[in-house]
Amino acid sequence: MKKIISFFILIIAVSKLHAQYLQGYPLSSSNHSMGLCAISFDDVRGVFANPSSIVSPKQIQSCLFLDQRFNISELKSISATILVPTLSGNFAFSFNRFGFELYNENMFQLTYGRKILNNLNIGGAIQYHSLNIQEYGNKSIVGFQLGVNSNISKTFSFYCAIQNPHRPEINIVDKLPGYFSVGFQYKPTDLVSFHGELNKELDFKEDFRFGIEYHPLQSIFLRLGGHTYPAQVGFGFGFLLFKSLIIEASSQYHSILGFNNGIGLSYGIISTK
Repeated sequence: MKKIISFFILIIAVSKLHAQYLQGYPLSSSNHSMGLCAISFDDVRGVFANPSSIVSPKQIQSCLFLDQRFNISELKSISATILVPTLSGNFAFSFNRFGFELYNENMFQLTYGRKILNNLNIGGAIQYHSLNIQEYGNKSIVGFQLGVNSNISKTFSFYCAIQNPHRPEINIVDKLPGYFSVGFQYKPTDLVSFHGELNKELDFKEDFRFGIEYHPLQSIFLRLGGHTYPAQVGFGFGFLLFKSLIIEASSQYHSILGFNNGIGLSYGIISTK
């Protein structure tokens, strides 16, 4: 039975390749629980969706996320990032792997971002994708990403990102997905932030995303969100440990497929004395 399931997963993965990469799939616990909101962050959590998100941090940050879609072991994913500030701008090094031994996708990303005006940040990323299918070989593709964000006011920020508009070819049928995304973050107090985004994959319907992060206590994070294509809701929480380390859990619910659960660690996103 497991071999049969694996076979169908392989077929679906190949025929729906566009759905597996990057913004089509959450890459941090915050993204996962907040309706896939990804570009509207000012820290390491936005690195896979918006390169300009890495500009603001003044200290090293890192993020690790693991999940397994709908309790199917073949649909496992792991993502990891480390962000390093420098005097010449900030750098981030990232890795993502999805799949199992018969079919897997791996992505390595180098990101650079810097401030160019008092309220304007820019960033860019180079992505190396590797697709491996047992007995069929492998394929490597290079993609890129650009992003900007601006602090319109003390409480409101605007974000924009574009990814692979040139649609590099995987084979004669499939190409890397191209995305255009815009979003905002509204943070009226240090206790709560609201996120809203419009994500448009170039060949598919637009996806509206929204999320809320609430800090009832300095050491507790509560997250909630949803998105429209496909329609899903998400929720999650985090606990601050050892001044800068956050341990996180998140879940998304699909009305047909059920729950998709994940766990994560974040370091340096918030710090206590």
